Amino acid sequence: MMPGAFHQLTGLSAECAMDDFILLQEIFDDLDSDTFFSMPFETAQEIFQAYLVEKFSDQRPNDFTQLFPRLSENIAQTTKELYELLYFSPRQCQRLFAKNYGLTPKMVLSILRFQKCLQILTSGQAKPADILAVTNYYDQPHFNKDFKHHLGITPLELIARYKN
Repeated sequence: MMPGAFHQLTGLSAECAMDDFILLQEIFDDLDSDTFFSMPFETAQEIFQAYLVEKFSDQRPNDFTQLFPRLSENIAQTTKELYELLYFSPRQCQRLFAKNYGLTPKMVLSILRFQKCLQILTSGQAKPADILAVTNYYDQPHFNKDFKHHLGITPLELIARYKN
């Protein structure tokens, strides 16, 4: 699912679902969960995908579901820039991001920058130093710290693993 789709499809705040366990029958009361969970994984996966397509075929992505791809094309450098881009006050933006993504605007920007870094590093076309300019990290230690926070390894460790 695209970020933002959970709230759009279920009506539940993404914040309440973040890092929590929610039973399928709590969200989809018309899904026979006993039968569903008795199936082999591949079969259950196919049936659930078909169920979702049928249930939501008439819905189109809302603004928040479409926002992540839009933002990843031109990542705002600061939350202030993000608020201005979206025409939201800081508090309104924080509430809407919590409801639709379960994340703060600052965390969304961090994730988008990290995804851009991964895209550059795994393309084989750039060196880690090039990423600082493209993603506007202040310095290399800040970049390394964020990278390790998101992936658990440093950029050089990723490059070494990717080449092997």
